[in-house]
Amino acid sequence: MGFKRFLKKSLIPGYDIYDITKKIKDNGLSEGIKERFREDLEDTPVISQVYQAGKYEGKKEGYVQASFEYEKKLIKQADTFLKQKKNFESERMEYEQLLDEYENYITEMSNRNDLSAEQNRYLQEMILVESELKRAM
Repeated sequence: MGFKRFLKKSLIPGYDIYDITKKIKDNGLSEGIKERFREDLEDTPVISQVYQAGKYEGKKEGYVQASFEYEKKLIKQADTFLKQKKNFESERMEYEQLLDEYENYITEMSNRNDLSAEQNRYLQEMILVESELKRAM
């Protein structure tokens, strides 16, 4: 594409003025001039090869940088996952310990024969709570 633009600029009188005016109109003054300068670099036969080589190197550098950022992101996600796993295991152990305490208390209270009505009602509530905890697991 660059060579075609080079030929248009070289062979068609007034094309330069038309082209830069169009670029300024489409992109604004600063961006239009930058676009025109970039195209001039691409279109000039000797310079275009150097420009393309630099462009290729820039792509490689961008790829390396993006890969590095992606690796950092993956490592951060892995760390977060491991922390969550440790928290989950800790909470699960606490949960199982709580269930064990409920079971021990219920067993102890169920073995007693001298429970008052209030203690019996409290025992029934404990059994209900324990069953809800087991279902939630």
